[in-house]
Amino acid sequence: MRFLMKNRKLFGFVLTAVLVFFMSGSPLFAIDTTSTEANRGGSVVIPPAYFNNTGGVNSSVAYVTTKDQGVNNLIFKDPYNPNATIKTWGGSFNGRMNNQVTKFFCIDIRNPLVLNQNNPPQYIDNGFTPSEITYILMNYYPYRSYPYSGSINPISKEAAAVQMAVWHFSDGVDVSTLTGNNDIKNRALQIISDANANAAGFVPVKTLIIIPENQNLISGETAKFRVRVFDERAKPVANKQIRLSVNAGTLSTVVTTTGPNGITPDIELRPGNATNITVTAQADVIIPQGTRFVHATLPDRYQKLVLATPVSAQRSAMCDFYWTSQVDLSLTKIVDNENPQNGDNITFTVTASNAGPANATGVIVTDFMPGGVTYVSHQASRGTYFPINGTWRIGNIANGESVTLTVTVKVDIAQNYLFDLGPATGFNVFTLEDMNQPTADVQGKVAVGQDGFFSNFSVGDELPQSGGQTDVLVVGRHLTFASGNVVGGNIVYGATGTISQMVGIPDGTARQDSVIDFQAAAAYLSALSAQLAGYNANGNISLSGVTLRLMGSDPYMNVFRVPADFLNTSQEIFINVPNGSVVLVNIDGDNLSWGGNLIVSGTPITNCMFNFNEAKNITIQGIDVTGTILAPSADVNFISGVQHGQMICKSLSGGAQYNLANFVGNIALDTTLVNVAEVTACNEVDGDSSPNNGAQYEDDFAMCKFTVRGTNSGGGGGGAVIGNWQYIGSVSDEHFIWSFIRAQDGSFIAGTWGGKILRTTDEGHTFTVLNEGMQVSYIWDVIQAPDGRFFAATERGIYTSNDNGATWSATAMPEYDVRSLVLRGNYLYAGIWGQGVYRSPDNGATWEDVSNGMTNKSVQAIAVDGNGNLYTGTFGGGVYKSVDGGANWVQTSMNFPFVWSLAVTNSGIVAAGTYGNGLYLSANGGDTWQVQTQGIMATHIYYITAEADNYIFVNSWSNGIYLAEVVATESTDLNWVSIGLTGQKISTLLYNQADGSLFATTTNGGVFRNDAPTSLKGLAGLEIPKEFNLSNNYPNPFNPSTVIEFSLPVAEKVELVVYNMLGEVVAKLVSGELPAGTHKVNFNASNLASGIYLYRITAGNNVVTKKMILQK
Repeated sequence: MRFLMKNRKLFGFVLTAVLVFFMSGSPLFAIDTTSTEANRGGSVVIPPAYFNNTGGVNSSVAYVTTKDQGVNNLIFKDPYNPNATIKTWGGSFNGRMNNQVTKFFCIDIRNPLVLNQNNPPQYIDNGFTPSEITYILMNYYPYRSYPYSGSINPISKEAAAVQMAVWHFSDGVDVSTLTGNNDIKNRALQIISDANANAAGFVPVKTLIIIPENQNLISGETAKFRVRVFDERAKPVANKQIRLSVNAGTLSTVVTTTGPNGITPDIELRPGNATNITVTAQADVIIPQGTRFVHATLPDRYQKLVLATPVSAQRSAMCDFYWTSQVDLSLTKIVDNENPQNGDNITFTVTASNAGPANATGVIVTDFMPGGVTYVSHQASRGTYFPINGTWRIGNIANGESVTLTVTVKVDIAQNYLFDLGPATGFNVFTLEDMNQPTADVQGKVAVGQDGFFSNFSVGDELPQSGGQTDVLVVGRHLTFASGNVVGGNIVYGATGTISQMVGIPDGTARQDSVIDFQAAAAYLSALSAQLAGYNANGNISLSGVTLRLMGSDPYMNVFRVPADFLNTSQEIFINVPNGSVVLVNIDGDNLSWGGNLIVSGTPITNCMFNFNEAKNITIQGIDVTGTILAPSADVNFISGVQHGQMICKSLSGGAQYNLANFVGNIALDTTLVNVAEVTACNEVDGDSSPNNGAQYEDDFAMCKFTVRGTNSGGGGGGAVIGNWQYIGSVSDEHFIWSFIRAQDGSFIAGTWGGKILRTTDEGHTFTVLNEGMQVSYIWDVIQAPDGRFFAATERGIYTSNDNGATWSATAMPEYDVRSLVLRGNYLYAGIWGQGVYRSPDNGATWEDVSNGMTNKSVQAIAVDGNGNLYTGTFGGGVYKSVDGGANWVQTSMNFPFVWSLAVTNSGIVAAGTYGNGLYLSANGGDTWQVQTQGIMATHIYYITAEADNYIFVNSWSNGIYLAEVVATESTDLNWVSIGLTGQKISTLLYNQADGSLFATTTNGGVFRNDAPTSLKGLAGLEIPKEFNLSNNYPNPFNPSTVIEFSLPVAEKVELVVYNMLGEVVAKLVSGELPAGTHKVNFNASNLASGIYLYRITAGNNVVTKKMILQK
């Protein structure tokens, strides 16, 4: 640092100018972030414009007087001129601020620093410095009392090392070029390394905050607010006096004091005739280290300072309140046909009314169309309707006026439908408004729509490291984080981020950004909750004393409806359903209390959802909630306990623990659908409703239901027309086929949900029961040995028949839930849910456990390849493999844990159908896996048959059947074609090798046959499609890119456009003439925020819109 000396006889003082230099790479805000490069060990590169005076708080005056501790003659390379060096003094400075002694370091080496003990110039606060500098100032001299661990002697060298580290991050100084002071250089490099590793998101604390209850009020209504005070470590400050003033209106008090939690009592503001009032709060609070100061009169000519020790000073915080006229908006909604046939057109009519007293302006209504319908046309009496996102922009509605919208749609519940939680997908906790956790942990990701307050709080403990690529804690407005950790990625806040030094972000940074549209999320989740609440119950409930029992038998999905008084009364809840099925519990009532025991038997907790569609307030205490909670309109107070699942609610408080168990269940469309509409915007205040809060008890929210007929027979919808699907008939109403095989005598044998074993000798036209008297509920699998003996897997062990099915007897297998059977040589293997694999050498007379090495024993499927290698598909552990007949098992490399079905082709390709992530193939015995994305849209694969030479058939439940041709034994990059029956809720498949026909059975007992399922040769996409189709994008959710596929039967002019939920175009992917055929378009959304997006194709007379989810 060069010294500029000037002598003045009259005053006899020395004016010392200090040149320092500072660079950075991204614009800085009031609360700063760091660049990715800085966290990799490089210096922050800040443009010179950062040093220009940009205004700021300017409420505190500082003076720098003398040098404190430091070392002279530090020589290092000039960061502005690589051919020159700087020789300077480096260290801390003494100064004062508001008559308090304090210390500073300097930055901005390009300009001189004026030192004048007798008449020092004024410096005023002007924002903050980068996070690394704040971190250094919070952890090293002079804030930390010298000596301390790692510090060097004497103190002057420690101060010089700190200054060198500060210059590194402020000015881009290469500390390794420091000569002649190796101990200072090495110490500075240690400090820099520490800051790079731990400073991510480190920011000075915002110590004075106004907390408004509501900033938009009805004319004349009294406003309420509070004030919160923190110290430099983000700890609440009690007994702090606050002085208040307003530019209009009247305050209930002009002086108030914070309580033990650092928050004042409520303060009232009566507006009088005012419509816009600014409240100012002033207090003597801590100004934290890391605050930047600039010269008061010539900020761009003199060097800048950074506060090194906190001081108290008067600070101000301001907040604006607005008052508008009152309106009373309401909605009604009707449908012209409550029982349409599938394929019919129906028309909804939405009426928006204003009961005044004022005229309503800026009115927007959003009409949330459910899955299972396709837009046809609309007519609005006023405003504009956007079918792309269901937004009806009305504009003005006068007092006493009503306006209408009619929307006509085509009912098609056979269309492809993928259930998802929209913006909440992948979040352990997702609140639409506030979250207050004084002490708690969340193992996964957290999103908070408005304000978040956290203390002793840990986020993301079970997440993998992302290198800063994942946003783990997202707060839409104000974040206050006193202590804890965020693991696996970044912190993002929308307005302010008060993050203390007690918060660690080891795998990311903190930044100010907007990555989730919480308003759109509220609308989506509210509509989803209403949709689920309309599902028809198929399970039984009973309340005896304080014991509530929910009993279901459907192997796919069990729906229950629980009255509010049942939940409030119960102290223990038992849910019993088949292993692997979905549980949907719709709970009625607006004020609920939940405590005691919850025991779910059978299905995994990741398949359980509790839907509180009507709830306003939910209190949960002393319970382990095993499942996901969907309560978009509820304030949830989870006082104590733990949840294994996702918490999705309006606001959340309490001290519960939230463990990572995201919902993966497959919820298909119900035949009863719900259409929801809500007022989502208005410039005025509605006295009895709040726009876009999803509260169905308010009169600005309306919905109607309709039940679809004609979905249980016929050929089904969707997919290419390959072969000819024929409806053969059905088994009885009491059961449906779960497993289906062709016996050696040419008959078909079926195992059913309902516990029956059936035989058909006419390919499904008629069936006879073979196992009368067998006391079981599910026949999960049936196989036939080479000697003709049958084996049947049930939830109560294994049964066998050696007389062609005439009689059946139980084997020695215990009454375990046996899901799958396979023969390997002379051994019979059984895959058992919860027990792993058992083996019998003597047709079931004796059994031994052969599950060594399996850490997850929820076996759903078992298969064997041509070399005798065994494979098991587990629910939670992926695929295991055994090369020694089951003596030892090794987990394969599959990266998705929930596997439902397995098969091996004649060429040795292993196919694994997952529960939630589609189909995987491996051509090398499970060493590597490839997820199938070319043409297959289903996420839940329930059955696979690979018996046809060179062909694989797979089925989902509601998204139809897919076919692929294996063109090379070493390749798993296959092209899949949908062959129909979309929407038919398919339970299993049977390929008849005798004549090449394919049979499909459905959960309503139906049997379908396709005589030529492989009639399209060259399934690699060379055939001309017979009809237009827009497929679901894949993958979905995605980050950052996805593929959109569509089929054109003839050449057409095509437009493919992507919109956000506001209806704004974010990308135009296709615009022009395309030939007939199947087309795939890649969409990269790396520059977009997480959320729901819509893609719309226009091709001739075809206009179709679908949604996709970007999840970063």
